[in-house]
Amino acid sequence: MCDNLYEEFIDDLDIELLTNEFPDEMLGITIPETRYSDELKSKLRPILKLSEKKFNKGKKIVGELKKDYADVPFLAFLELHFEQDKAEDVFAKKLSYFQEQFPDYPLIKLASLIHSFLKNLDQTNVSEIVPLHDIFPGRESIHDFEMQQYLVYAVFVALLGEDKSRLAAFHEVLVDLEFPNDFMELVYSLIMTEKIRVAAQLAGEIE
Repeated sequence: MCDNLYEEFIDDLDIELLTNEFPDEMLGITIPETRYSDELKSKLRPILKLSEKKFNKGKKIVGELKKDYADVPFLAFLELHFEQDKAEDVFAKKLSYFQEQFPDYPLIKLASLIHSFLKNLDQTNVSEIVPLHDIFPGRESIHDFEMQQYLVYAVFVALLGEDKSRLAAFHEVLVDLEFPNDFMELVYSLIMTEKIRVAAQLAGEIE
C-alpha cells in the first residue's frame, strides 16, 4: 500500500519549481498584461518572505496594492493568507466572496479545501488528497510558494487522516525529491501549529 502511494505522490509532485520568476498563472492572469508584470511582481517578492509575526504588515501592504490591482486573484489569496484566524466567520465570508469572484484560481481552491477540512475534522480520516495536477491543471512549472501552499494542504490531510501509511509515503517523497530542509520544516511547523490550535479549540468546546 505504501509503495503504491509513494509512486502516486512522486509522479504528482514531480514538477519544475520556480524560485525567482513569477509565472503569470500564479497571479491569476491568463493573458499577460504589461501593467501587471514587473512593477507588481517586484512589490510581491518581499511580501512572500514575511513571517507569521508580520502578517498584519502583509495585510496592510496587500490592501494598498489592491487599490491598483483589485482584479488580481493572487492578491485576494494573500488577503486570506494573512488572516490570523482562519476559522472565524470573517475569513469564511471573505473566502466565499473570493470563490465567487475567482472560481478557477488554484490558490483560492486550496484555501477552500483547507477551510472545509478544518470545519469537518470529524471526517478527516476519510479525506483524500486532491492531486497537485488537479489543482494546477496544465501547468509544467509552479512557483515554490504555490508548492508550499499545496504541501500545507496535502500534509495536513495526510497527518490527520487515519491511514498513516499515506503520511509515511508522502514524507518519503518529499525527502527523495530533495525539497530544501527549511522548506520542509516550514511546512511541518505550519501543520503542527494548526493541529495544536485545533486540538485546544476542541478541548475548550468539550469543557
